[in-house]
Amino acid sequence: MTLDFHQISSQVNDMARAVAGKSSEKDELLATARELLHAHATDFDFLHGQITAAEKASEGVRFNWLGGAPVSEPLDATFAPPPTPDRATVIASDGSQIHPDQHAIALYFLVNVGIIAYRHGTKTTPDVHSAAELFFEDGDLLTEQGLLISGSIVNAKRDVAEVGILAQFAPAYVADGTVIALIDGQLTLHMMELSGKEQEQYRQAYLTHLETLRAHGATIAAYIDRPRSGFVLSLLHIANLG
Repeated sequence: MTLDFHQISSQVNDMARAVAGKSSEKDELLATARELLHAHATDFDFLHGQITAAEKASEGVRFNWLGGAPVSEPLDATFAPPPTPDRATVIASDGSQIHPDQHAIALYFLVNVGIIAYRHGTKTTPDVHSAAELFFEDGDLLTEQGLLISGSIVNAKRDVAEVGILAQFAPAYVADGTVIALIDGQLTLHMMELSGKEQEQYRQAYLTHLETLRAHGATIAAYIDRPRSGFVLSLLHIANLG
């Protein structure tokens, strides 16, 4: 049905005023968050203590505390990009999937992954490789309880396969110089919906592929989390409670 813009024009104006009104409040909150980030940038012992307290306080509730934890670098550290090499090979992977449909004629799922290898600094045509796998056996489709596997398991298989195909082809390009392996998505697997046993299974396979890339000198790149993630803010929140 056609959208009548005249009917919502006044509502759009109301929305614009509401957004503008929230802008100053967001600016103040952002300034406070930045102050906390700089103030606790190297308070590693304090922050880990706050995290431990938050995790203990959340024991027994349905959703545990989730947030970022510092390691050894200052939270507000920034790093200048290295000089651009004259030649490098950039290999990027991507994947797709077909989830099982119990209403379809056949019960199956499919994982399809591929890479494109671009040789920066040369006029060589990029290489493209793909690999697809069809799963239709009961051992692939059913859990130990005899239930149809979830979409989360299929997604985990796809994520592991995306890194697996990088690990498969990256060694062939190492002799050409710098190799950068781009993972489509987060650097860490998202498997919160999976059981502990399932998480460990896919985590180990994923780490094995990452180790293969590291062993061949490939630089791995992916994003840590989505821009609207609240992990850093969760850490700053408990830091402000101390």
